Amino acid sequence: MMINGLAKGGALLFATSWAGKTGLEDPQAAFMTTLEWAQTVRVDLDALNDYAQAVYKITDAYLATLEEDDLGRVIDLTEQNMGEWSLGAFLISYVLCHVRDIMGEVSALKGVYGLQGYPF
Repeated sequence: MMINGLAKGGALLFATSWAGKTGLEDPQAAFMTTLEWAQTVRVDLDALNDYAQAVYKITDAYLATLEEDDLGRVIDLTEQNMGEWSLGAFLISYVLCHVRDIMGEVSALKGVYGLQGYPF
């Protein structure tokens, strides 16, 4: 959603060519996760992995096309209540930093359960 939908302005895979094949009963519900959804959702991990690979492929293809001038292009995220951002700032703040934040959360949870978090 972040790259293909917001940055590129394209149609989301789960709503188009991958509709019904993502491994989730209702992929749209994953964006507004509730406890009820989390307790009842059924996931086909193999299908979800295939979907993830397709997302990675189109993301890599899009990022490979970007040139320096593209990073200054303004994208309008007011529908997401985020205002306007340059594409470069969006990629850093909402893509790279988001991944970093999730890695920290996963590492913290692993530590709570006595497992190895970050390897350092």
